[in-house]
Amino acid sequence: MKKVWKGLGNIGIIFLVVFVLLLGFSLVQTLKQPGSNPSLFGYQLMNVLSDSMDPIFHAGDMLVLSDDVNDVKGGDIITFKQSDGTFVTHRVISEQTTEQGRLFETKGDANNVADEGLVQEDEIYGSYSFHIPMAGSVVMFLKSPSGWIVLGAIPLLYVIILWMKKLFVLRRQQSTT
Repeated sequence: MKKVWKGLGNIGIIFLVVFVLLLGFSLVQTLKQPGSNPSLFGYQLMNVLSDSMDPIFHAGDMLVLSDDVNDVKGGDIITFKQSDGTFVTHRVISEQTTEQGRLFETKGDANNVADEGLVQEDEIYGSYSFHIPMAGSVVMFLKSPSGWIVLGAIPLLYVIILWMKKLFVLRRQQSTT
């Protein structure tokens, strides 16, 4: 049982270190290019804010988007930036080639009608690879002030437990001698 707890503690530390490194990378990328989403190895993460693509993914999920948008075709799910700066993730339902380039008609799977206007190829931000259920909600919580407190409390709690364990062992050794 002792080995199991030690193993879980090590996994927790590794997870925390990887998370902090990714958070640091994300922060540096955001400072370098304000208003952009950081990309790592050709993929980027984005939180889902609505249920317009139900049942594929839901609000609170996290999308993993591929930067490779050259092969987008009908049926693919894409994320594009609208003229007002908001991001939308919907399915391509048709494609047209014009003098301006390729244009895509999109629609949310849960919506009754297609989106207004066509999406130009250069407005496509990424193409859907897969999603992680509820991970977006976790990230949104961790970005909040309460989340920062929890993030700070976890390592602090771990150090306190180690310190108390060491103190307990020392007292036990003193009482047996």
